[in-house]
Amino acid sequence: MKSTAMIKMVLAMSIFGSIGFFTVKTGIPASELVFVRCICATLFLGLCWFATGQHKIEVWRKKDVLVTMLCGVFLVLNWVFLFKAFEEMSITIAISIYHLAPILVVIFGSIFLKERMNVWSLLAVFVCFLGSVLIIGITGQITFSDFVSSGFIWALLAAICYAMTMIIGKGIQRLSAYAMTFVQTAVGM
Repeated sequence: MKSTAMIKMVLAMSIFGSIGFFTVKTGIPASELVFVRCICATLFLGLCWFATGQHKIEVWRKKDVLVTMLCGVFLVLNWVFLFKAFEEMSITIAISIYHLAPILVVIFGSIFLKERMNVWSLLAVFVCFLGSVLIIGITGQITFSDFVSSGFIWALLAAICYAMTMIIGKGIQRLSAYAMTFVQTAVGM
């Protein structure tokens, strides 16, 4: 791996890995935290976009911009729901549930993109979902209100929104990663 790519990967993973910590430690409500995150990301990515010169060669198609904006809505909802889950449950459990997103991409891909699912895919989906339910520690004594207030719903909604971002984003063809993320975080503001 090239050193530039390695540095970018370490930086990205450090930022992603610290999200839960900062969410809990700041005490800022999820929607406000996402707003601040969108402002910082838009400014930072905008500067990177201009510094690399990528903005000069962008190909702006109306369809790509509209799809990117829709992805931005789902991306921001994903963040709001994930940060709300961090407020209600432990970060470890919330992230475990959030990692259902790839499974949801498989499900949504079969529904919306007509991708084929076989028996093993269906079994994997069932086992992953069952594992996520078991992770939050559901016992026979839990009430529906306890389940809803556990944060599971917020984490699951975050995973659904992330999966929708991935599925819808498959339609974007010409915009660079900088342009897509700049537009998405600008929508988030």
